[in-house]
Amino acid sequence: MPITSVLSERIRLMREANGMTQVDLARDLFVSKQSVCNWENDNILPSVEMLIKLADRFGVTTDY
Repeated sequence: MPITSVLSERIRLMREANGMTQVDLARDLFVSKQSVCNWENDNILPSVEMLIKLADRFGVTTDY
C-alpha cells in the first residue's frame, strides 16, 4: 500500500476513533472541511506543520 494511502486511512481511522466528524477535525485544526476530506481521500497531503498538529491532536508520533 502506498504511503499516502496509509496516511489517509490513518487520519480517517483516528478521527472516527475519537468520535469526530470531518467538520469537527477541521474546526480543531483551523482548516476547511474540504482539506480534511482531501487528506482522507488521498487527493492532497497535509503539510509537515499540519502533520505535527494532527499527531498532537491524536496523541501519536508523526511517523505513525
